[in-house]
Amino acid sequence: MANQDSNTLKAADFASDSAHEQLQSALFSVLPGEIRNHIWKYALADYQDETQLYDDATCYKRPDYLAPRKTNTVLLRTCKRIYQEAWFLPWTNAEQIFYLTSADRRPPRTTTPRDMQRTLLEISRTQTMPTIQHVRVFPQLYALENGQRLQEILNLRFFYPKVITITIRHTDWWWWESDHNLHLDATWVGFCRFPNSLTELRVAFESLERKKDQIDDVVRQAMEGWVFRRKDDTELSAKNCEPEIMRWSGSATWNHHRWIRDETGPNKLDYYVSTVTWKPIVSTNTEEAPGIHVVGSRQSPNLDAIGFTQLNDPTPSVPISFIRNADMPLDAPTEDVRRLLSQVSDEEEDDDHSEEEEDDDRSEDDEDESERSESDSEDDEFMDVESGED
Repeated sequence: MANQDSNTLKAADFASDSAHEQLQSALFSVLPGEIRNHIWKYALADYQDETQLYDDATCYKRPDYLAPRKTNTVLLRTCKRIYQEAWFLPWTNAEQIFYLTSADRRPPRTTTPRDMQRTLLEISRTQTMPTIQHVRVFPQLYALENGQRLQEILNLRFFYPKVITITIRHTDWWWWESDHNLHLDATWVGFCRFPNSLTELRVAFESLERKKDQIDDVVRQAMEGWVFRRKDDTELSAKNCEPEIMRWSGSATWNHHRWIRDETGPNKLDYYVSTVTWKPIVSTNTEEAPGIHVVGSRQSPNLDAIGFTQLNDPTPSVPISFIRNADMPLDAPTEDVRRLLSQVSDEEEDDDHSEEEEDDDRSEDDEDESERSESDSEDDEFMDVESGED
């Protein structure tokens, strides 16, 4: 079986008249091209390669992203005629994924804008310009909020996506480690211009299940206040959208720490995701300055979840090495891990008290020694005086 990454496919390097017409096959002599295209799409659909599952203790393993995606390209090896008709389908049908994150928050192998541009140029040479069905972007907020890195992707030549989904994960929010309330700067909303091919822009807002109300709050603000724009100035609105809700559970371990503050079970976190869809509307304002989006008379608002209680846990996470050194299983019950922490804390406190007592004893010994030294000195002076009188 031939497996291939969708961004390594090459256009046919042979002339169309060099390919056999294959009229002896009902695929070409009976079925119309539209039906063949459906067959090709089904046969060349990508899938998760479960022989290379991602580590559970990562922030990028999640539903539908359990492993790298591959395509079985055996069909393309059967004959030149099929290859000419279908060589680009593994690429256009596959979800094209970008990670605008630091290295530890993305899989080892990912598609870069340069990889994508190379494939787009390869397709353009065949004078075939198909629409990409779905593009997914996973951005940390530092890489999203000013819009520049996202716009680099949107400005790729011959880039015609139909749907773009931007997923903001729990660990992408600012200061999630300290349990800050959710905040998202909206500069990118007005800065970014999306391809004219776009029919849906989806933004998935994710956090912990216990922060569901915060997610619902920022989603409401985004639906009411955010309007995106394509390069042809067509606006996209979400005012009539009904958010899609998804819940899932994953590992509480990431970056060699287990986040016991947020656990809902042994080494388990529960997540809440609300996805909003923006769709094109007829623009009524053609006088807006480029690069600035105005909703009514104001700029797109930042999203802020205000007034929600934060958890001030003195020990939000525990190093995995701490659990291993205690000969506990990595998925030991949360209560057991906290009990161990308490015991270690008590032992350290006892050690501190012991050290203080030893310091006090040493101090008292030093004082006694000092007093003895002073007494000996006085005795020596007294003896000197006695000796002098004799």
